[in-house]
Amino acid sequence: MKKKIFLICIFIIFLSVNIVSADELNTTANDIDSADNDDANPTIIANDLTKYYKNDSQFEVKVYDENSTPLTDGSVDFTINGNTYKRLIDNGSAKLNINLNPGIYQITSKNCYDNSTVMNTITILTSILSKDLTKYYKNDSQFYTTILDGEGNPQSDVNISININGVFYKRTTDENGTAVLNINLNPSQYILTIEREDNNLKTSNTVTVLSNLFCYNLTKYYKNDSYATAKVLDNQGNPLKNANVTLNINGVFYIRESDEDGIVK
Repeated sequence: MKKKIFLICIFIIFLSVNIVSADELNTTANDIDSADNDDANPTIIANDLTKYYKNDSQFEVKVYDENSTPLTDGSVDFTINGNTYKRLIDNGSAKLNINLNPGIYQITSKNCYDNSTVMNTITILTSILSKDLTKYYKNDSQFYTTILDGEGNPQSDVNISININGVFYKRTTDENGTAVLNINLNPSQYILTIEREDNNLKTSNTVTVLSNLFCYNLTKYYKNDSYATAKVLDNQGNPLKNANVTLNINGVFYIRESDEDGIVK
């Protein structure tokens, strides 16, 4: 009799566990279905934006209610580069002008209807193209820059200012959007800054001017065979043969001609 009662109790416990497990599975499934439905019906949607500096492109979001109906009023908060801007909704969308300097930014947009948010990337491209320049003293290398319009095409007749070594030079781009500056500075390293006069965009480059003449210190004993020497290079940095070099020592000038290794003594 006791054995029969024990078996009945075990059976009841087994049924109870199965019922609870089934309820938990149903609850989890319902939760997953609800989450899928929420993700399938976002109330704010936006795409990443890539634009050239200060062109007419705007960042735009589409906003909806919980039934995926476009909102006709309300507002959206845009947060970018540490600042938040509120914009009104018009015909189911809100827009933000982007006038930041070239770079990559993260923007967070919040639909104030239900506080839903979306994050996007905004990439602003420069409209000044230029590269660092390394050249030998007074060779034919020049500094070039190309100016682009709002669509990334070369733009002619743009006035720019180029500042190097404290001096400003005015240039206007040609039909290829290009402006040129001759560099005739002494050997050293310089920072060159370009500024567009139409939208004040600036960019900087490094100009390095290399020497093509080297002199070497000399320590010698009185009247021994040691020589004072110098080395001459051509405009490409190669040894220059048959170059006349004037040496000035103790107020006396000596003219020497470089050998095949560019050396004068």
